[in-house]
Amino acid sequence: MLSIGFPRTPGRLIRRTPKLAERRAENGALSRRVALGAVLAAPLVFAVMAADLLGRSWVPEFTLNRRAQLALIRPVMFYTG
Repeated sequence: MLSIGFPRTPGRLIRRTPKLAERRAENGALSRRVALGAVLAAPLVFAVMAADLLGRSWVPEFTLNRRAQLALIRPVMFYTG
C-alpha cells in the first residue's frame, strides 16, 4: 500500500525496539510536564488577561504585581523548560 508516496506499514508489523520504547517514554514525560505547566500557568495568564481586557475590579491585586507574577511563574519555567 502506498500513502502519499511512502510505503505504509500496518500497525501490527511495527517492531518494538528499545529505541521506540525510550522515545515513547520521553514523549510521555514531556506531555506530562507541558500539561502540568499549562495547568499551573493558566490562573495567572487568565488573571492578567482579564485585568487588561475586562478591567481590574475583580482581579486579585497581587496577580498584577510583576514580582508576584515572576514568583508564581518561575516554577513553571524551571519545570517545563
